[in-house]
Amino acid sequence: MAAIKPINKIKVSDEVLNQLKQNILTGTFKPNEKLPPEGQLCELFQVSRISIRTALHKLEAIGLIETRNGEGTFVRGFDPGSLMLPLLRHIQITRQDILDLLAYREAVEMLGCRLAAENGSQTEAETLENIYHQMEKAACAGDTDAFTQFDIAFHHQIANMSANSFIIRTLQIIDDFFQAHLQRMNQSISLIYSLDSHRALTDAVKHHRPEEAAGILSDSIQASIRTVSQWPDQPEAGL
Repeated sequence: MAAIKPINKIKVSDEVLNQLKQNILTGTFKPNEKLPPEGQLCELFQVSRISIRTALHKLEAIGLIETRNGEGTFVRGFDPGSLMLPLLRHIQITRQDILDLLAYREAVEMLGCRLAAENGSQTEAETLENIYHQMEKAACAGDTDAFTQFDIAFHHQIANMSANSFIIRTLQIIDDFFQAHLQRMNQSISLIYSLDSHRALTDAVKHHRPEEAAGILSDSIQASIRTVSQWPDQPEAGL
C-alpha cells in the first residue's frame, strides 16, 4: 500500500506532489503501474480534486507519470534524463552559491539527521534503506542522473523522518536549486565515495545513533566544501 497521509498543510497541491513523487522514486508505485483515479486520490489525501489535478500535472511535466487516453494515469518507465525539472537547465550556479548552500545544508541537515535517528520508525528506516539500495545500483552502473534522483529522495526521506515541519518545508523550498547542486556535485566526485557516506548515514539513522548520524553528514558536507573550493569561480549551468 502506498505511503499516503492526509494533507494538512497550506500548499496542498505541493504536499500531494511530494508524497506521490516520493512513492514513485522509492518504488512504492512501480514503472507502468496505474495510479489510483482522481476520486480515490482525493479520498486518500483528503483534499480537493483541483489539488490532485495540479499535483498530477506537475508530475507529468517532470516526466514521472503519463496519461494514456481511455486508460488512466501511469508511472512512466524510469528515464533519469526526463526527471530533472526543466527549470534546472536555466539555473546558473556559481562556486559561491554552492558553498553558501553547503554551509546552509550542514547547519540544517545535521539537526535533521539527529532528529531522524531519534524519531524515525522502523518502516521509515526501511524506506531510507530501499532508497540507498537504488543509489547503489545507479552508482555501480555509473548512472549519475539516476544516482542524483535517488540522492534527492534520500535527503527528503531524512527530512521526513526528522518529523520537523520546518526542516521538511525548507528542503522543499530550495528543491530546484538543491537538485541542480547535487547534479553538479555528482558529476564531479566519485559516486562510490558518495555511496559510502550514504551507507554509513543509513546505518546510523536506522540504529538510532543521532550524534554519529550528524557527524557523518558534517564530514560529507565538509568534503564537498573542499571539492567545490577548487572549482573555477564562474557560473555553471544547472545541468
